[in-house]
Amino acid sequence: MKRILSVILCTVMIAVFAVVVNAESINMAGGCKVEVDVMKADPSVVIKDGVIGADEYVEVDVNRDPAATDLLYSWSGDSTLFASCEEFVKNVHFYFSWDEVHGLNIALKATLLETPHNEGVLPAPGAGDDFLFQFGMMCSVVQKDDMTQDVMYRGISKNTVTGELLIGDYGVHGYKGNADIQPGRDFTVSIEGNTVTYEMSYPLDAVLKAEELDGGLPVEGSSIHMNISATGGSTGTGYDAATTYAISLGDGGYMTTINLIENPSPVKLFFRNDAIGGGAAVDTTPVTTAPESEEDSTMISILIPIETGTGPVITEIVTSSVVIGTDESGNDITDILTEVVTPVVTNAPTESAGQGTSAPATGDVMIIAAVVSAISACGVVVATCECY
Repeated sequence: MKRILSVILCTVMIAVFAVVVNAESINMAGGCKVEVDVMKADPSVVIKDGVIGADEYVEVDVNRDPAATDLLYSWSGDSTLFASCEEFVKNVHFYFSWDEVHGLNIALKATLLETPHNEGVLPAPGAGDDFLFQFGMMCSVVQKDDMTQDVMYRGISKNTVTGELLIGDYGVHGYKGNADIQPGRDFTVSIEGNTVTYEMSYPLDAVLKAEELDGGLPVEGSSIHMNISATGGSTGTGYDAATTYAISLGDGGYMTTINLIENPSPVKLFFRNDAIGGGAAVDTTPVTTAPESEEDSTMISILIPIETGTGPVITEIVTSSVVIGTDESGNDITDILTEVVTPVVTNAPTESAGQGTSAPATGDVMIIAAVVSAISACGVVVATCECY
């Protein structure tokens, strides 16, 4: 019922604003409610390769219920594209991190509803990013007290015919006014089937004010407000003949009509000094002990009970396998050495807590100590035996 009412309300409001807008927008929850903790990444793992690597980013947890999500729906062209937004919302994933080398790291992975196609060309600086009407990612950092005023803005995509990376802006380059976002170094776009992965980094001093930085690094808890959009459609060129749908984190996303949003809000990002994954990874590499000699050998020590007049005595029999050479085919030739050692343990009575004294009875199951003293390159051999 809520979805039906929302669609009706959206249709009525679109009719009211039709004379002044070219696109349609709705937030099913009335406005963006997402807040994100941006964790610190190791700069060595932040690579513009079109792959969401381990510990490179943290994915944002969002509501993907088409009828209740607070991700923004936007579309341009055909009113039936509202249904495309409902489907596309299931396919869009947002990621963030920061590090001292690359800055604020932004990634987005989106599976389009069609084969990605874009014949857009690289626009002149400040000339916009109309290629986003085919498909792409838009990121805008906005003033905290006015979400309509951009601080930092870029749109990126890829020409699917030439492979050229596309980037566009409207002359907004961060707080210092000189952010220079270069293909390959600062952003990339990769396409695999219908899935497009975008990666881009903004300099920290472009998105944070000087008082929010300490030695060039974010002050714990410092924040920014922003919008990030994934667009699709893959028809037309630029705005011409486009049928575009978009999902945005933040209500200032691409093709947004702010007046149609009940309580419009950007997404709020808070910088944290905690490392992704909680710090350095634990080294779980197995430790291999080399044999004492240059030859591979295996020694098995077996403890066997022997009946005596006063009870069982533990006698140790040591069997060693030693490589003594190779045959004509290159196979190892081994020799077996066996040694019986004099008794090393007697059946001295042992105290059993709360039960007085006790001793092992003859015929009990004895534990075999299988000791591997040398490990060859092919792995570990474990020998076991039971005596009754």
